[in-house]
Amino acid sequence: MTYREVLSTIFGSAIFGILVILFWGKFVDKLGSLGGFIAALIIPGTMWILNHGIENSLIKQSGRVWIDMAMSVGIAVFISSKIQGGKIREARGTLIAVIIATLLSGYILTVIN
Repeated sequence: MTYREVLSTIFGSAIFGILVILFWGKFVDKLGSLGGFIAALIIPGTMWILNHGIENSLIKQSGRVWIDMAMSVGIAVFISSKIQGGKIREARGTLIAVIIATLLSGYILTVIN
């Protein structure tokens, strides 16, 4: 990957995380469960198109490396929670589950490809 592709991948991932943090909760606050469904359609769908679905997409895949948008949102929400005073120790179970799921999905994708 070139430096430009690396920066583009980081940028595309960061935009997705920021949009989820900024807007998903607002949709839910205004519209309840329906807002969550609407946010789930609009935010990931739009970002998937920008990150993967167009010819000059933001996220660049190279070789056997798989870049997952869900992982970028997880990192963004984790960092946002920590900045807002969240405790890592309280989220230990969730973090362990995320790490296991990430490793397992990466292994499965490697085997399939």
